[in-house]
Amino acid sequence: MPYAIELYLDDESSTHVEKIQKKFQENGINIDKGTKPHVSLSIYQDIPLESFSKELKSFAKKIIPFEVTFSNIGVFTNDKPIIFLAPKITKKLLNVHTNFHYYFEKFDDSVWDCYRPSQWVPHCTLCMNLTEDMFSKSTKFLKDITFPIEARFEKIGILEFSPNKQLMKYKLG
Repeated sequence: MPYAIELYLDDESSTHVEKIQKKFQENGINIDKGTKPHVSLSIYQDIPLESFSKELKSFAKKIIPFEVTFSNIGVFTNDKPIIFLAPKITKKLLNVHTNFHYYFEKFDDSVWDCYRPSQWVPHCTLCMNLTEDMFSKSTKFLKDITFPIEARFEKIGILEFSPNKQLMKYKLG
């Protein structure tokens, strides 16, 4: 079963993003249910959960909570598109991602390629697994989003999917 390692937004920003997602959901558009708004640092096809979670708790202590600014909308176009909030790419965000992968390099054989440092596109999913109709409908709501969205990463955690099941969260710092 795959596991996502997620950086979670502060409560106020999370509530703001959830309101956007609720509008999509109320209009029949798929959202990422069962998780709080986040940016995934990595996805693993499988991990030894007990040892990984202990190391993640230790890693979390080394990361000071930090600011993130979502400045626009992005889309992953594939068979089932994903629409997301795109963060400004900062040195801090890239360093946290790179340091994470360095710290957990012994688990590299299980990392999904698109989450490796040279291929990662940071994103906060708004809606996903969209049919053509959902995609078309979702674009009507995007104009209502006011940018920038200022947020702060305060926690890190492990999410098992699919279906989504939050396994653990740790405060940063």
